[in-house]
Amino acid sequence: MLRTVFVSIWAIAATVGAVFFFLPSSGKEDKAQLPSILGPEEQKTPVIAIPIFSKKQVSGYFVAKVRYTFNGGLVDPAVTPVEPMIHHAFHKIIYKRPDDEFATPSEVDIEEIASEIMAAVNEQFGSPIIETAGLSDVDYLSREGK
Repeated sequence: MLRTVFVSIWAIAATVGAVFFFLPSSGKEDKAQLPSILGPEEQKTPVIAIPIFSKKQVSGYFVAKVRYTFNGGLVDPAVTPVEPMIHHAFHKIIYKRPDDEFATPSEVDIEEIASEIMAAVNEQFGSPIIETAGLSDVDYLSREGK
């Protein structure tokens, strides 16, 4: 019986010690120094498929991934996620363009779209949290399969 009591006290002490060991520090200095140590972080969104409409019908999909360099020192990504803002800016920029521009995908200015995405997200935050942006795996999938 005495052995069981000692084992249970040891288990409680080990659990409490593990909790305190793995808790993040609440000091603001640690959080402020972390981005300066790691530097900007290169990230990539999952594939974004944007339907392109022609005559009130879907004529195809503009498909791409957005690569961007995120400066985590200016904003905490856990509090303010950047990816939804990138998706929103990407959709907005694509829908501002004329539909016939995507009929010939080779003529689409990919670098211009990427710089517009970067500018739109930075404008939303009011500070340059995205340092570079680019598009990868870009394709236009026609509804007819041509």
